[in-house]
Amino acid sequence: PFVKFARLLSPYRGTPESAEVDLYAVAPDTIDPGTQKLIPIEIWVQLPRWCYGRVAPHSGLALCAGVHVQAGAVDHDYRGEV
Repeated sequence: PFVKFARLLSPYRGTPESAEVDLYAVAPDTIDPGTQKLIPIEIWVQLPRWCYGRVAPHSGLALCAGVHVQAGAVDHDYRGEV
């Protein structure tokens, strides 16, 4: 009926060949069905010039729990929290 988030780990690559890292909430939280909520991850990045970052839904959460990320691109000169 709801999705629980709990920070267990720092961002990490699932395998050495992974193109992305998995992100985690900084504190336990829940999202009730049919609602939206901002879940802080306390991540700051500094990207190389001519590159951008992308926050995308994790396939397991998107498929199994219906959790989708509504974030988009992170420009190379952005310095705030993602």
